[in-house]
Amino acid sequence: MLKRSCLVIVLLCLFCSPVSVNSCESSRQLAINIESPKNGDIVRSNIIKVQGSLTDNSATVKINGVIANLVNDNHFAVFTQLHEGNNLITVSANTRDNEVEQTLEIDFIPAVSVFLNSPRLTQTIDSAISIGGYVYPNQASVYINNSPVQVNSNGAFSSQIVLVEGNNIITANASFFGSYDSSKYTILVENGKPIIPPGQGLSEIVQWVLPESISIKQKQSMTVGTSLFLGKRLLNIPQQTLLERIPVANEYSDELKPLPSEMTINLTPSKIDVYPNTTYYIDINIDTKEDILPGEYWILLQVNNDEIRIWLKIIVS
Repeated sequence: MLKRSCLVIVLLCLFCSPVSVNSCESSRQLAINIESPKNGDIVRSNIIKVQGSLTDNSATVKINGVIANLVNDNHFAVFTQLHEGNNLITVSANTRDNEVEQTLEIDFIPAVSVFLNSPRLTQTIDSAISIGGYVYPNQASVYINNSPVQVNSNGAFSSQIVLVEGNNIITANASFFGSYDSSKYTILVENGKPIIPPGQGLSEIVQWVLPESISIKQKQSMTVGTSLFLGKRLLNIPQQTLLERIPVANEYSDELKPLPSEMTINLTPSKIDVYPNTTYYIDINIDTKEDILPGEYWILLQVNNDEIRIWLKIIVS
């Protein structure tokens, strides 16, 4: 009888061993915490960063089926491209024992962009002039001097304007699902003759917001977030844009100087399909090895070869 009791006790101990309990707890604790975006978000950019963390660093995480790397205590961050309208983003994680999944619904509604063409003027103001322009998307509502105008399937519109002596300000306002844009022309009429003062028309605003310099140590990995605004682009939407990083000798120099093998620099994403009046977030990823020489290194950042050129200094200490 005593032998049976001992056997029962031994078996109970085996089933209740710490190894078994921890394994079950590890399996139950696998969870995904998505920091951004949030389910139901409406975004104005067609490229977003999906980022969050896992409770188990042994898990494999995928964003819409693409494996993402885990860094900095189980965190992940992946850029994802959206199409116009409703998008489903699925984040899944799995270990040998468990699998979890979350799905987000994100709506991408492009920002509206409108501009007026340079009007064709008559010799006098005896008759109305025609002024037109383009808007994207073509479903936007457009008003010229507070009067609604029709927009065709290509986004074109036009209206007749009667000019008067003095300054004539012509304004096109466009709206689309909470996004607003405007374009303006001034026509000066002197002694019955209309003229267009210089300095008007479509001005392409391109702005890449970067730090003045980036400081990094030997044997370090760093990601620096930047923002790129590409302004009014109304042709071939979405328009493919290439972002490049070119090692150069120094600031304002086109002389190529290859990076040392102990340093790598990449842009993420490096190729994007851009929409007008939209801000894109670009990561600069830098890795240095232990034996890289301290000093200053220069990178030339370019958009579409030479549309925008910015020199960036990287200081290694």
